[in-house]
Amino acid sequence: MTTHANPCIARFQRLLAYETWANTLLLDALDTVPDASRTLPAYDRAVRLIPHNVLARRIWLSRLANTTFGPVADWFPAWPLAQTRQACAETDADWSSYLAALAPQSLSAPIHYTGGDGIARANIAEDIITHAFNHSTYHRGQLARLIHECGGNRPSTDFIGFARLHAHPASR
Repeated sequence: MTTHANPCIARFQRLLAYETWANTLLLDALDTVPDASRTLPAYDRAVRLIPHNVLARRIWLSRLANTTFGPVADWFPAWPLAQTRQACAETDADWSSYLAALAPQSLSAPIHYTGGDGIARANIAEDIITHAFNHSTYHRGQLARLIHECGGNRPSTDFIGFARLHAHPASR
């Protein structure tokens, strides 16, 4: 990942790196859930959260890039873990390309789109990008709890843990 010269875009690139790191930890943690617990309703909910995040990140990216994505028939699909890993990698690559090409002045540009409820809306690009990353963090917290409930090894996916492992250039 090439870091953008604009501090705000560079921050989003760092959040994308965090997203990739945290999702990898959680996908690995899902593999630690005992076989006997994989029939639990909590496990079923758990395996649907990262695919949900992938779909949400794809829809938001399509809105930012003014392309189409969807319709989405199931916002919480139970994909096999291999499919989820592949979808994460593809989505991360698409976000990386988008952020690398993003012009700083585009951050304050209004993005017009139709929400899932059919209502026309507009938000600035910076707010949409921030929302996409916050949305993922919210659901990763739920996923960590579900992994623990199912007897798996819950990882710590807090941003500060990522920051300790991947020091910001300013702190080097």
